[in-house]
Amino acid sequence: MDVRPVARDTEDPARNTGQILRQALSTEDWTRLVSRGRPLSFTKGETIIARGSPGDCMYLIEQGRVEISLMLADGNKAVLNQMGPGELLGELALLDGGPRSADAIAASGEVQLIAIGRSHVFAILENSSGVLAALISELCARVRNASRMFEVKSEKSAQVRLARTLLQLAAKWGERRGGVIELPGFSQSELGDYAGLARENVNRQLKIWEDETLIRRNGDGLSLLDMDAIADIAQL
Repeated sequence: MDVRPVARDTEDPARNTGQILRQALSTEDWTRLVSRGRPLSFTKGETIIARGSPGDCMYLIEQGRVEISLMLADGNKAVLNQMGPGELLGELALLDGGPRSADAIAASGEVQLIAIGRSHVFAILENSSGVLAALISELCARVRNASRMFEVKSEKSAQVRLARTLLQLAAKWGERRGGVIELPGFSQSELGDYAGLARENVNRQLKIWEDETLIRRNGDGLSLLDMDAIADIAQL
């Protein structure tokens, strides 16, 4: 069976940010940096980072999926990003010394990370301008991603918001099997949080698209059967 990742846009924040940092370092510096980190493990639903907590380290995600989110004043959750293996987490607060700007929650069965302390990161920064450039590149990608997310949530049409959400998640997490893109591990509640929609609205729209053979539901996963039609709905 033909199984391969969905093609990524090189400007998309789904890129492997840990790899960018690794490429900016010598093999010796990268090995030293990672070896000084602490391995950590979290199960689904556990808090990795709490908003407002001190930013004394950054994390390299080795396994699993991490949700970056905010709790709004009205009690609803706004999902800002979904991060995965190879990506860096928590470097903003580490660099500027401020508190954490959002919550980071384990979003899959098991999440494994390496926590790298500020002193170790800054020791590398002092000797490598390439590392600083890599971190700046990552922060710029985060700003672009936040802009995309607010664009999705500002759209009034529920079906447009959900279609754009599926496209964004597919670009990062989807796997192509023949002419179908598989998007595993996202519940309807998670899709709703990401798109800014109630779970009931997500369920209703997915049923419509399933009847139209645009998607197929598989437990906590989706098969995207007609990406062109979904892109048309997303108005992209």
